[in-house]
Amino acid sequence: MSKRSTFIIDSKFSPEELCLIECLFREKETVTESIDEKKLLDTATKNGLSQLLFKNDFSKKLSDEARKQLKDEYYFNLGKNAAFQLIASEITQLLNEKNIPVIFLKGISLISEVYKDIALRPMSDIDIMTPSQFVYEAWQTINPNAIEMKRNDVLTGHHLPGFNYRGINIELHRSLLPIDLKYQIPAKEVLNNLKRLEDFNALTLNPLHQIIYLILHIYYTYIQGGLRLGWFYDLKALHHKYEDQITLENVEKLANYLKIHKPVRKMLAFFTVLFPESRLSINLSKKDKKEALKMIKMLQSSDSMKVEYSYGYAWERFSQTKGLKNKCLFLFNALLDDGKGKRRFSFKRAIILMHNTLKFLWRKVFM
Repeated sequence: MSKRSTFIIDSKFSPEELCLIECLFREKETVTESIDEKKLLDTATKNGLSQLLFKNDFSKKLSDEARKQLKDEYYFNLGKNAAFQLIASEITQLLNEKNIPVIFLKGISLISEVYKDIALRPMSDIDIMTPSQFVYEAWQTINPNAIEMKRNDVLTGHHLPGFNYRGINIELHRSLLPIDLKYQIPAKEVLNNLKRLEDFNALTLNPLHQIIYLILHIYYTYIQGGLRLGWFYDLKALHHKYEDQITLENVEKLANYLKIHKPVRKMLAFFTVLFPESRLSINLSKKDKKEALKMIKMLQSSDSMKVEYSYGYAWERFSQTKGLKNKCLFLFNALLDDGKGKRRFSFKRAIILMHNTLKFLWRKVFM
């Protein structure tokens, strides 16, 4: 990427975002001039980078008050993630007693295997996957007092209904992504190439599958209107840990084999913007640069998923769902889901769905 292109794209980041990118992704010294400390801390927290910022030398340039705030967040996250690991270990033992394989995904895998310090990566839940034939037994084993689920509600979803286990939210996966999405990593491909975790009697994805999975997860969250810098830092940390296995050639080769090159390239393009010197950097086309500018706008406007974007995700799932019965079931669940785990029909929800669908179509056609 040319210096001029880098300058144009970098100028679209806020000073606080660019400061985080410079010191955490590009590992360059940066100055505090033109940086609003409060905005910097807010931006770091929003993007899941507060703990990394605290451990970075740049934080020593901040005021004592700002550094104390970062320190408090670091130690709070340290305690919370230690609790996550203890609960993950307890659940693993329960499932091992039933001879159910346990596969750690996303945050719990990253803090246990990739990050040198478990406090550096924020987590909100524990994602565990089992082969699909074990998933209902695993759900009942961990969650024995729950009311029996209606299995028709989760035919195409990638995880069963989330539940609380000793104060921590658990998501039990049977696939990496909803099975009706266009871009996939087949379960057979994953299950035949797992990696054993050193400190747990559990498994995780091999490094190459792990980075492809994280890229697809970022892509589909972006499609729904959500984006964070911290998710791209996961790519950097994973690549740094397994740089001999995660090469650009290997990533592109696997992406082509799985027919997921489009979303992988899109996310690698933005990763290239953040970290041009990375060995995963690609040559950016005009289309890539235009998409990167759109992603910067999303980054700056998104605290969570947006309705007008998430409908695109829903329609992709609907279009990829096989069979008329399953399509009707998908629409039935969408229409009756009240967002609180219950199914009920209301004209109000039907009107909201129609209104938001029209908003999505308007944005798709005219924006």
